[in-house]
Amino acid sequence: MTFGCSPGSDPPADEPVVAPSPSVSLSFLQYRSDEGTRRALLRVTNHDDEVLSPTGIGVDWVGYGGRYRQDYDTTIAPGQTLDLRMSLPPPVCADGSGPAHGLVEVGATTARSRLDPFGQAILRQVWRRSCDKEYVGDRLGVALDDTWRRAGVGRSSYLVGRLDLTRRGGSAEVEVARLRGSVMFDLRLAEPSVLRSGSEHGWYPVELRPLRCDEHALGQSSQTFAWRSELRFHDDELRTVPLVPSLRTQVRANALLERACR
Repeated sequence: MTFGCSPGSDPPADEPVVAPSPSVSLSFLQYRSDEGTRRALLRVTNHDDEVLSPTGIGVDWVGYGGRYRQDYDTTIAPGQTLDLRMSLPPPVCADGSGPAHGLVEVGATTARSRLDPFGQAILRQVWRRSCDKEYVGDRLGVALDDTWRRAGVGRSSYLVGRLDLTRRGGSAEVEVARLRGSVMFDLRLAEPSVLRSGSEHGWYPVELRPLRCDEHALGQSSQTFAWRSELRFHDDELRTVPLVPSLRTQVRANALLERACR
């Protein structure tokens, strides 16, 4: 005699019960203080009616070598959005094509969801900066010299310094297309700056000027010294890399700002 299962009955004991994937939407972001690093955040919104307890999170994208996850332990209430800290793996700079997905693992079940447009853009921006840093670092040392002199008078005074380029590999011509200061400082090239093909070193004058004296900027700026340089190797695309001022340069810059804001 053969017995059938009535609708709604439990499955036979030898058949595994597959838990449904969590219902989530995912995005990606990075704090400004983490720019230039692999530290970032996976933003998870729980659309289930029950508490979500992730055991792992990650990303799935060719730019980071495909599927990548790391352990995590937290709870997300129904309807709640949390930004979960994560560290990205080294980038795979040869290919940045295709959509990126986020991963949320709950026990043996993993939700894989395409990042929203904002998250797609931020992940690619982080990837591009990492790849630029790697590309330039293999070929060129870029630094601000610690020696500055003051020019101008009184509140209109500014600092004159030097950008140093030291070749590490290759021989292609390198153009310093632009320097970027911050909301507090204008950092600019004083003249066109090109490291000629075959040259091992180059020194180029730069100028540093204070930009703002309002109380909000003085009290709230968190990226005062997040300066950058934009470089072009031969006829390649523009590469943007951090230009980190030394402590001595930061002291000189702050003294200049105080003088201008008296």
